[in-house]
Amino acid sequence: MSGRFGKEVQVDVAPDYAALERAIDLSSVDLAWAPPAICARVYDVARFVLKAVRNGRSSYCSALVGRATTLPTLASLGGLRAAWVDPLSTGGHLLAVAHLRAAGIEPATTFAEERFLGSYRDALIAVAHGSADVTAVFTRIEEPVRWARTEMADLVGPAGDALSPFAITGEAPHDGLVLTRGLGHAEAEKLAAALLGLEHHASAPTMLLEVCNAQSFVPASPHDYRHLDPRLLAA
Repeated sequence: MSGRFGKEVQVDVAPDYAALERAIDLSSVDLAWAPPAICARVYDVARFVLKAVRNGRSSYCSALVGRATTLPTLASLGGLRAAWVDPLSTGGHLLAVAHLRAAGIEPATTFAEERFLGSYRDALIAVAHGSADVTAVFTRIEEPVRWARTEMADLVGPAGDALSPFAITGEAPHDGLVLTRGLGHAEAEKLAAALLGLEHHASAPTMLLEVCNAQSFVPASPHDYRHLDPRLLAA
């Protein structure tokens, strides 16, 4: 990266989402790799936000999941227990809650309990083993039910056979790169152009794309985050 961008690059790892957002807000970093919820929250204070392209698309959706033997519907969620990934997990919480609220369902008063378990695997296992009834998992926009089953099998193995999607949410951008105001405007434009020019080819892999599991990056816009509940993003 230092050679490609013409300046020394130092990499730091944020301990959590809050620290990552704070580093972007304070411009204590120049470039950050951030999940969609953070990208949405910092969009107005960033120089540029670039979203990742995977499988030819720059966005994805989420599937609400329950146990196949007692599969719930949106109308039968009252009194059930939800296991989410993290309050700022787009695929594992935000898209699901936005979808429920759009259907007139308020999670806080509908579910008997809501827990955040820290990972997709733990949330899916909780539903498969019966300590929770509902969760959510990221999936592709094309054939979302099929791909949700594939993702669940990858995440939890045979336990995924006990699970089934019952609703598909709206879409949100993939995670992205945030160019902060720690960069001057001209410098940010130059870096953004370099990042937008990256494209992953098997014959010439680019380390940054490998790390981000991306084919390329494209500019994000505020409209991209319309399916994320603004009340949760403002929390």
